[in-house]
Amino acid sequence: MWIGTAWEGECGTGMGIGVLSGYFSEDRLYADWTMGAGTCGFLVSDMLVHADSLWIANELGLSRVRLSGSSARFRRFAWTNYVPSGNPGNPMREVTCDELYEELFQSPELAAGPPNDEGHPYGVLWSRISELRPHFAWQYVRKLNGLEPARDKGEAE
Repeated sequence: MWIGTAWEGECGTGMGIGVLSGYFSEDRLYADWTMGAGTCGFLVSDMLVHADSLWIANELGLSRVRLSGSSARFRRFAWTNYVPSGNPGNPMREVTCDELYEELFQSPELAAGPPNDEGHPYGVLWSRISELRPHFAWQYVRKLNGLEPARDKGEAE
């Protein structure tokens, strides 16, 4: 079972927490973002199963997860994310979530307002990413401050 999330409130639709996967036999849900995988976006607007893939439309583009040949556990599915390329011959380009987030935070449109304003798109996106993708947020802040990326636990010095 796949569940796409969005938040509905008085002011309309807002960001959810992405995609959840569930197994009736286990009576449990798995969150894609807990392992740093899954969709780059957090507001799921549509899902479609086609051939051996589940396609997910969200506020930051399209995501695809191959259903055949993947592990029975959600967090082991192979995700691919796509955003518009601006090239009519090849309208979508593949991107990692970290690459996309960096591009967004460096865009003039997103950076036009105060980053600490929760009502501003920058603040909304930063709030969601820092909550659901803390590893990216931590590494990005280190980069902005001119520090070397931190090594993951167990990585050789």
